[in-house]
Amino acid sequence: MTPEDAYAEVVRLSRDESVLSSCYELLQWDAEIYMPRDGVAHRSDQMGLVAGLVHDRATNPRYEELLSTIEASSLVSDPETPAAVNVREIRRDFDRERRKPRRLVEEWASVTALASQAWAEARTNDDFKAFAPWIERIFALAREKADAVGWVGERYDGLLEDFEPGMTTDQIVPMFAKLEADLVPLVASLREQSPPAADDVLTREFPVEGQRVFDEAVATAIGFNMESGRLDIAQHPFCTMIGP
Repeated sequence: MTPEDAYAEVVRLSRDESVLSSCYELLQWDAEIYMPRDGVAHRSDQMGLVAGLVHDRATNPRYEELLSTIEASSLVSDPETPAAVNVREIRRDFDRERRKPRRLVEEWASVTALASQAWAEARTNDDFKAFAPWIERIFALAREKADAVGWVGERYDGLLEDFEPGMTTDQIVPMFAKLEADLVPLVASLREQSPPAADDVLTREFPVEGQRVFDEAVATAIGFNMESGRLDIAQHPFCTMIGP
């Protein structure tokens, strides 16, 4: 097999995986928007199963064969080419995903589905104690995930890699320390103003319809095709967009 043929196949595998992953995201979106309360147990089972299937796709041993062929070729000799970038990211995702057991992936999907509804109810009732056990369970799974994928400095570094690849806790702590040093005096100065700065932004009512109009305007401005997706109201965040 030529490197070019291997690259074409690895891209196809990655696209198929992404399509299946989008089915999981659709289940998640529906749970946030339309699903009746008593449907959460079945939805939890659905999401656990689909997450497991996505994991199977993401850890397909064929990835290793194809990536090894491509990585040993001149196809990725220039690290800035689209092919090189794609291969690098697919390799990163593959290596990371195969460290996680399927059981953990399924349990995370199932538990977070149940926890999301529990959070919504606790939020409505202003009842943190009702949600606290779910937080403990999610934290336990998050620690297990971090240990599975691996970390060096802080355990959170293993999770941070999902959102900011290459970033570490050691890099973030000084950044937030600098922000704190600048922001605390700024907030204090605003509080001391006479008359005081307006603080009703925290208690003011913001009509949902007005937020919808604003969000749709922003989505349109950045090029989102409203004929390809939709905007709906969710518990958190306030609105959610779905579409390609």
